[in-house]
Amino acid sequence: MTTYLDSNLAWELVEYCRSSMRAPERNRVFVALGAGDYHSAILNTITAADRHQLNVPDGLKTRLSAWIDTVPNAAHRGRFAEFFSNAT
Repeated sequence: MTTYLDSNLAWELVEYCRSSMRAPERNRVFVALGAGDYHSAILNTITAADRHQLNVPDGLKTRLSAWIDTVPNAAHRGRFAEFFSNAT
């Protein structure tokens, strides 16, 4: 289930990271955002941030970490947590 929190967090994360992302990464993320697939947008953005060794601000990290705990699917939550821990 997508929430307002998913949407806001996804857009904030993408806006922070977009200048460091390559065109194919940005395209993939913006297609996901446009389709309302905020989980994929967040996951792809975290992956890109990790690939480019981008440091996400502490406030955004805190919100992202708290959001991961709310992901209803345990397998997805584990995937997000794994990618997030690699990217921080």
